[in-house]
Amino acid sequence: MGELAEGVWNVTRGVSLLGVLLSLVLAGGALGQGIEGGGERSSFQAGDQILYEANLSQCPVGETLPEWRVARGGYECARFRDRIWIRPLAEGSVLYLTLPEDLPEEFSLEFTIYGFEEGEAGLRFSLHPRDHMARFRNYADAWSGQVFLGGWIAPKSEGRFGAFDRAADIPYVGDFPDFRHKLAPGREYRIAAQVRRGQARFFVDGRFVGQKPFRPEKPIGGLSLLFAGRTERTPYKDAPVLVTDIRLATYSGREVPPQAERDLPRPPESPPPPRLDTRPVVMVVDFAVAIGWPSASEVITERIVARMREDGSVRVLSRSQTRSALEAANLDTRGMLDAVEVSRAARQVGADYVVMGEVEQLDQSHRGGCLPIVGCVYTITAEARLRGVVVDAETATVVARPDGQARGQQTSASVWVGPWWTHVSVHNFDAQLIGRVTLEAVAQFVSKARPAFRPKAR
Repeated sequence: MGELAEGVWNVTRGVSLLGVLLSLVLAGGALGQGIEGGGERSSFQAGDQILYEANLSQCPVGETLPEWRVARGGYECARFRDRIWIRPLAEGSVLYLTLPEDLPEEFSLEFTIYGFEEGEAGLRFSLHPRDHMARFRNYADAWSGQVFLGGWIAPKSEGRFGAFDRAADIPYVGDFPDFRHKLAPGREYRIAAQVRRGQARFFVDGRFVGQKPFRPEKPIGGLSLLFAGRTERTPYKDAPVLVTDIRLATYSGREVPPQAERDLPRPPESPPPPRLDTRPVVMVVDFAVAIGWPSASEVITERIVARMREDGSVRVLSRSQTRSALEAANLDTRGMLDAVEVSRAARQVGADYVVMGEVEQLDQSHRGGCLPIVGCVYTITAEARLRGVVVDAETATVVARPDGQARGQQTSASVWVGPWWTHVSVHNFDAQLIGRVTLEAVAQFVSKARPAFRPKAR
């Protein structure tokens, strides 16, 4: 019986091993059919020569780091999960670090974040040229200008990343167009950027997100952090994005570039022709605003551009591309311009259509008061009204006159003092009543303009 049992065991073991080997072969064949690129072959490699490292473990709770300056709001070192973190104390807090020396040609940046379930808090990080860092002393919104590389980390939704050879002005906190990565709250993430061999690469928890060519026109000399977003039921400082383990480093050796594949089959003799992008190209001039909130033109124009891009039926130039084209033609950069002149500028940058307009109304008011026992009750009313034109750049003629109008109300137990925009910022605009009404007016405007955009022969 012992010999029989041992024989059965040997046969069973042989069959099992054969099954495992067969599974591995089949799995290998299946994996071989997937896409393989740089991200599948590499992972994040931090620099081995430290340039800066935040010494948070030595920062007492409630204190601050001496090298980090505050342009707006405030922060403190706080303990969470048995580690010390940078904790912003107010929405819109801006911190900046001016490096003792410019970053070398190749470097890595990495830090750890934690986001809470409550609210929509986010963190924006940006690398700037040295000559821009002095602006933070007198201008808290300097975080929006002269950005070479950065990202917007919103743990409740996603991370967005971007890099620019020419320092870009990015006033909208999340407008990093290059790469996105899905995130989730209630856990830590290691965010990293790596610049090597003229490429900017982005990673989350060591996993490749994306890369692009990157050769900044000026040396990088500073880092800024903006803590934005909102929390609804708790104070911002109790559910922000926490940051720790900030590290900048460079590399002692050069990265070995990859070689061309040597085992590829011969390419087909007649490859199919590339598909041409026949979508019409649209240039949106910043909308004119007569009076009121200074940021209204930027906010309205950004949301019109974003709405037009949603269904992918048109290509819309960025605001910076449009501004550059208008400045090159010695034209104003906002408002209703001469159709012939603006069409000439649009054709120079390959645009088929020009959208221009005015913000005729953007207002938020309140009525009501307080009574004994009953308390305070106010009715807040917001209104937005836009009008504009669509110009065919080829014929310099107006082909559509879209408009958009919306109105909304809500009740509140408290109201603001002074102009309504003193309590609204670019960062929290969409969450306010005036923001929701504006988005509705923008949607109407774009839906009326869209039929005018017809493909052009290339």
